Amino acid sequence: MNRTARLQSAKATKWIEKYAGKNIIRGYCKWFAVDPLCAVIELRELGVRISAEEEEKLRRSAENKSLARKQKTKEVESDIFGDSDDTFAYIAGYTPGGVPYGVTWEEMGEVPPWANED
Repeated sequence: MNRTARLQSAKATKWIEKYAGKNIIRGYCKWFAVDPLCAVIELRELGVRISAEEEEKLRRSAENKSLARKQKTKEVESDIFGDSDDTFAYIAGYTPGGVPYGVTWEEMGEVPPWANED
């Protein structure tokens, strides 16, 4: 359902007037399958007063979830590619001087999975 359809549906069904829950933002998110920041924008368009503080709290929460997701991805990659770096797909060991040796990504005919990250 697109934004216009959600807003029309909310108006037509008098969703806000009928909502009996404690957290209208969470209820809107669940009912219309949108994220909290989208819910804030649409609820404001429907006349619901939502404070800037509440919006900022939701924004920080979304950012924290995003950071946590990225950290989890890095941890998984570290588990999978723990013995690798930008040059070596597999680091077999290190010379006495601390220089790694092993199989390079080029020898594998591949590039590091993280090479295309933004």
